[in-house]
Amino acid sequence: MTGRAIFLLCLLTLTGALSRISGQEISPYEAAGVSRAIYGYIEEISDIADKISHTNLSKLPSLERNLEAVNFRWQAYMETEQLVIVQDEHLMLDMSRYQDLYLAVTDSIANRRVTLEAINDFKTANAYITSVVPEYQTIYDKAVKLSMVKQTAGQLAKLKVEEQVLYQKVQQAYQKAQEAASSAPTLSGKQAALENVMADIVMKSEKIQAMEYKPLLDRIKDYLMSLAAVAMILMFVSTVKSKLAAVKAQKEAAQKYKDALKNDEYPTI
Repeated sequence: MTGRAIFLLCLLTLTGALSRISGQEISPYEAAGVSRAIYGYIEEISDIADKISHTNLSKLPSLERNLEAVNFRWQAYMETEQLVIVQDEHLMLDMSRYQDLYLAVTDSIANRRVTLEAINDFKTANAYITSVVPEYQTIYDKAVKLSMVKQTAGQLAKLKVEEQVLYQKVQQAYQKAQEAASSAPTLSGKQAALENVMADIVMKSEKIQAMEYKPLLDRIKDYLMSLAAVAMILMFVSTVKSKLAAVKAQKEAAQKYKDALKNDEYPTI
C-alpha cells in the first residue's frame, strides 16, 4: 500500500470517529472557505513549479526555501482545520491534491539541481580539456626534437612522464564530462564535439609515448617505408576505382543494347 493510500485510509478512519463524536456536519459555507484556502496553497505551489525550468543553480536554494515556507504555512493551517477537512470528502481530495503537487515539485527541484550541476561540471571539464590542446602540441613538438638527438634521451624520458601525468588529469576531466552528459541529455551535442577533441589528444599521447631516438638512416628508412605504404594504398584505391568504372561501363553498354533492341534499331532473326 502506497503512502498516499495509507494517508487517505487514516483520514477516512478519523472521519468516521469524528462523525460519531461530533454528531454534526460542517456547513457548506465553512467547507467552501476551507476549499478556497487549500486552492490558494495549491496555486502558490504551482507558481513555484512554473519557475523551476527557468531557475539557475545559484537561485535554486531560494526556490527551495519558498517551497518549504509555503508547506510550513500549509501544515499549520492543516492543524487548525483538520477537523473540518476530514468531514468532507471533497476537501480530503483537495488536500491529497496539494500533497501530490508538493511532492512532485520537490522532485522537480531535485532533478533540476542534478541537471544544472551536470551542466556546470561538463562546462568545467570541457574548458580544461580544450585548454590542454595547445600544451599537447607543444609537448609533441618538443618530443620530436628530443628524439632526434641521442644525448637527449633522458630528457625525452622525463618529458614522457610529464605527459602521462597530464594525460591522467585529462582522463579524469573527460570521465567527469561523460558522467555529466549522462545526467543531462541536452549535452549530447557538446559531448560529441568533446569526443573529437579527446580523440586528438589520445593520438598525440600515443605518438609522444612511442617516440625514441633513431639514427638518421633508420629515420630515412621509416620515412621511405611510410611513403611506400601510402603509394600501395593509393594504388589499391586506383585499381578498385578502375574496376568499378569498367563494371559500370559494361552495365551501361548492356542497357543501351537492350534499349536498341526494343526500338528496332538492330535487325532480329
